[in-house]
Amino acid sequence: MFLVSWLVADAPGQGVAMLAIMLAYATVMRHGQRFETVQVLSQDPPLDERHALIQQRAVAIAYHAVVGVSLIGFIWEMAHGTTGAFTLICFVGGITHMCATAILRRRL
Repeated sequence: MFLVSWLVADAPGQGVAMLAIMLAYATVMRHGQRFETVQVLSQDPPLDERHALIQQRAVAIAYHAVVGVSLIGFIWEMAHGTTGAFTLICFVGGITHMCATAILRRRL
């Protein structure tokens, strides 16, 4: 990520930030196995129903955060008369949500 952001976007600082985030996450996953929170993150499939519910709620919260930021960005883009990444993110997210809803409704 560092090399890509440096060579393509000429932004080595952004690459260092991305590398630091990935290293911090890897360190937590490696050295934090004694904590239940880290165990919930690293277990697939979940250990029990409680861990499955925690994962489901965490994914729902993350989904709502991404949707909120994407919609705000999309509205900002439309207000300025441009289309960009937020338009694509909203389109892909909307289509994925509708398809997943239809598929899960038939399966469950």
